[in-house]
Amino acid sequence: MKPKNLRAEIESLDSDLKIQYVFSRCKTTSNGKAINDAGFSTATFYGWPQEERDYLNSLAMRLKTETGLRATLLLQEAAESAAKVKIDGLKSRNERIKQASATEVLDRIIGKPFQSLITQVNMAADEEDSQEMTLFNLPANAIASSFFDVYRDIQAHILSMYSKGDEGPPNLHSYQRY
Repeated sequence: MKPKNLRAEIESLDSDLKIQYVFSRCKTTSNGKAINDAGFSTATFYGWPQEERDYLNSLAMRLKTETGLRATLLLQEAAESAAKVKIDGLKSRNERIKQASATEVLDRIIGKPFQSLITQVNMAADEEDSQEMTLFNLPANAIASSFFDVYRDIQAHILSMYSKGDEGPPNLHSYQRY
């Protein structure tokens, strides 16, 4: 079965408000925001039959997916040219451009060098006996993985927070946002 032409489907909608809604909805995460961005009332939107609202939302999702796919394909086609530009920067007469290009090429191929996270504390009671003590010395990437879950929750629109009771370690509580 041949897929339907998205553009023709959108153009065949029976009102400009519905077309505006589809274009607004493909850029937002909620019906309410899309309604507001399209410039009409929620009463108008919810006055349309449920089947029509679902259809408009499916058009918006298809539009978002198709637009993202086209952009990704264009970027993939341009990737080789972009890489050549970075490599050409290595041949520049300007030392700063050479260094920046070299650093970027190396970072992309072998990764950025580790950065240490060092905490030092003055443990002495007076300044004469002042000695600093290193409490810990970790590569920064050792703690970076702790933030991946937080980033995932933000992308999934899950609000996570830590709370601590009277005793014991903090507990993670997640609440799904609607």
